[in-house]
Order: sequence, then C-alpha cells, then structure tokens
Amino acid sequence: MIATSHPPVNQVMTTHLGELLHMDTVGPSRAMSVGGKWYVLVIVDDFSRYSWVFFMRNKDMAFEFVRDLIFRLKNELP
Repeated sequence: MIATSHPPVNQVMTTHLGELLHMDTVGPSRAMSVGGKWYVLVIVDDFSRYSWVFFMRNKDMAFEFVRDLIFRLKNELP
C-alpha cells in the first residue's frame, strides 16, 4: 500500500452559511496561556471559510462554545 494525500477540494460543497462547520480541539499545550487556558477550539464554516477560535481551561467547555455559536448563527443569519 502506498500512502498518498487526498487531492485538494477546490469547490464549496455547501449552499449557505452555517450548513457545515468543521471543528477541532487542540491541547493541552505545553504552557498555560496568560489567561490560564490550556486548550483551543477552532471552528471553520465550510461556506464562508470564516473561523472562530475559543480558548478553554478544559475540554469540557467545548460543548458550551459550540452550542452558543450555533444559537448565535441561527439568530443572526437570515
């Protein structure tokens, strides 16, 4: 078996904002931030490529950030 990378996708696969969100958590980092955070949550909208970055003390906070972002997108988008 030969390992190769997937070809890049050059087209947007969604039709409106907030339809598909890509999320990833990073951490724990080697050093705590000035604000006392160890983890990072990155969310990218597939349609607009707009991204949000949230810093967290622990991974348990990720659900709250995602839930609040989805509620905010539903209220602000037409």
